[in-house]
Amino acid sequence: MRVQRIDAPEEGTVEGQSDSWRTVSMGITFTDDDRLLVAEGASGNVRWMKVATGERIHLFELNRPGLQNSFSGDLAYDGRRKLLYVLDPANGRLVVFDVGRRRPIGSVALGPLPFRAVLTEDGLRLLVTHAGIYSYRLLPGLNVKEAGERGLRWPPFRFPSAEALSDAEVEQDGQRIRVPGLDQPSIPSGSSVCAVDVSKPDAPRVEKCVPTGQGPRRGRPSGTSHILLTPNRIFVTNALEDSITVLDARSLEPIDEIQLRLPGLEPHRGIIPAGLAWHEASGWLLVAEAGLNAVAVIDPQRKQVLGHIPTAWYPVDVAVVEDRVYVANALGFGFGANANTMTALPPGAEYDRLRGSVTAFVLPDARELPRLTRRVLELNGLLARKPESPARYPAELKHVVLIVKENRSFDEVLGDVEKAANGAVNAAPLLARFGQLGEAAATGPGFQPRFVLRGVNVTPNHHALARRFAFSDNFYSDALHDVEGHLWLNGAYPLPWMRLFFGSPIGRDDVFTDRFAPGRMLFASTHSGLQPEQMPETGTLWDHLERHGVEFLNFGLGLELGSLYRRGALLPVGGRYLANVPLLEPLARRTVPGYPTLNTEIPDVYRAERFVQEMRQRLERGDALPRLTVIYLPNDRLGEPREALGFPYAASYMADNDIAVGRIVEFLSNTPWWRNMVIFITEDDATGGLDHVNAQRVPLLIVSPWARPNYVSHKNVSLPGLLKTIFRILGVPPLHLWDVAATDLSDCFTDEPNFAPYKAEPVAKALFDPEQALAAFQQRLGPVTE
Repeated sequence: MRVQRIDAPEEGTVEGQSDSWRTVSMGITFTDDDRLLVAEGASGNVRWMKVATGERIHLFELNRPGLQNSFSGDLAYDGRRKLLYVLDPANGRLVVFDVGRRRPIGSVALGPLPFRAVLTEDGLRLLVTHAGIYSYRLLPGLNVKEAGERGLRWPPFRFPSAEALSDAEVEQDGQRIRVPGLDQPSIPSGSSVCAVDVSKPDAPRVEKCVPTGQGPRRGRPSGTSHILLTPNRIFVTNALEDSITVLDARSLEPIDEIQLRLPGLEPHRGIIPAGLAWHEASGWLLVAEAGLNAVAVIDPQRKQVLGHIPTAWYPVDVAVVEDRVYVANALGFGFGANANTMTALPPGAEYDRLRGSVTAFVLPDARELPRLTRRVLELNGLLARKPESPARYPAELKHVVLIVKENRSFDEVLGDVEKAANGAVNAAPLLARFGQLGEAAATGPGFQPRFVLRGVNVTPNHHALARRFAFSDNFYSDALHDVEGHLWLNGAYPLPWMRLFFGSPIGRDDVFTDRFAPGRMLFASTHSGLQPEQMPETGTLWDHLERHGVEFLNFGLGLELGSLYRRGALLPVGGRYLANVPLLEPLARRTVPGYPTLNTEIPDVYRAERFVQEMRQRLERGDALPRLTVIYLPNDRLGEPREALGFPYAASYMADNDIAVGRIVEFLSNTPWWRNMVIFITEDDATGGLDHVNAQRVPLLIVSPWARPNYVSHKNVSLPGLLKTIFRILGVPPLHLWDVAATDLSDCFTDEPNFAPYKAEPVAKALFDPEQALAAFQQRLGPVTE
């Protein structure tokens, strides 16, 4: 197998100045042996190039007046008629190009998030899958320039709810704002396969749409993903249901459904079926299993999974040439370290280090499948292990508090903690830029060189908590970026369409312009809140807790929906909602409405103040503390220095985050709840941070009277393992396959408690003055309407 690499021009180079190509999507197809069509994704273009040199032949552009911000997705090419079919998930449409004449000749509107396309053998019909379930719409008559004044302060609908399906009016500031209702989730184009008649390519026509899986019948998504066409049958994967819908190739009617289940774990989802291929000689169906890092071998006649074959990380597509199998793995072999113990490894950004991979192998015969299946289960932690002593948690633990922060790696915060009471810590002190001997400098566009703070303790509270309580030096976020981190923390997981659309660099605020494209509200770079399209079949963390009668309270997590506009502080939530995107129903009922979500123009010390205020009121009323309380403190994400507002350095945001953590722990440790409480403090992801072990390693602090003092856990644990630990403390069963397989954190607890309260450590005022920042924020804000 020969590999040839073609690189996009780098920004800042001569080639980069004349060529805007920066990203690619999943669309790629050959027009002949020497020429290749590549979907650029975010640019809305398809590049026709020479394979040997990468030289551009032509650029097919999707954008046109009235349809901007297009995204070139999957491609299909008709070599006989020289026609190119391009899916545009941003605008929910199909565009047809005449490659010979190099111009667009037709287009047709499709449903929400068209994802994969396949052309029938005669070239007269195009089959398209839809990953979306709703087509979201802006508030009628909204002028984006007035978004801060006219946008909604709270999501207009809950999901699921009957009210969300009809238009509504929201009263706000003496005016009534009309909000369009959501489309019925059972409309044919949501979570579906649509057949498009392309016999007349200048006038393509949608013939029929058929929902796949069980989700649309129940008012939720099925995660319709990839599609395979055989002479008599069409196979479609449902990523949220771990199933394959089988359709009749002529009528497009459902004729069967194949369930992908692991023996003994049938109630749990997380296999995430994606791309499919057909092996003619055996009659086997091969399915990429993104959640298992494997390929399933299926006998479709018996609807039976014969076995699993290991691959690399997150396989999304599979192809067969005679007896040879090729698997495209979206995440390859992961990040690895992005630094040594002294400095960053070139290139420094972890996304530059992440590469996909192709796994190639000869299809094994049936006798080899049991051995390979065992290997897959073993690698996923799903084989029965040697008997272990059952995980023990102090019976006195009744309340869990989870503090979620943003984007910091272990080494840059706790890398200077080299020893704990139980031994050495896997740390790199020279990488601890936010450690006890940290550094702060005003950086960013428009800033003149100025005095740099050196040897400043940026995170005194993180370090004080690590000295007194337990922490981990082997804890990881499973996320590539913010959105995925929030998915995991909400009890969901990334789907193939999310990871393949992540290449879109468009910013959150840029979605809401006169070039608005509704599909962009679902792209990974536009939101971190969980939306209906991402809801697993077995529900989210919040559904899971409700099913088992566990009370919870949420401060700020999950509110970053795709419709959220943020310019300015915009209390109470830190933004304005400009479209009819709904908030998950159980989360809406248990979220404190006056607490802000991510917006670095709002200090974390203000968030801590709002949390303490709410909890004091509960204490005064004699209210019970919920079993789970989630608090979002996002300012360690960092922001532009704003000296007049109390943030003279980028590192000031980290110090703001640190003192907010300290004040919350101090308050909670002085309440009656403290004796029965554990507080977990961690990050959603490690975007942008350096780490000599792995770019996804993040800090985790375990704060409790029952935590082992100054104890470092070396167990390999990630976000599902944290959820597993929380579930075990709360007496709740597993939610999905990841927390079934995960290692927990039971080693961090002791049966010899220390009930002494914690006293928050001050931060260096030259770096961040919390009182000045609060005063400047309140003065700038004026009266707040909630």
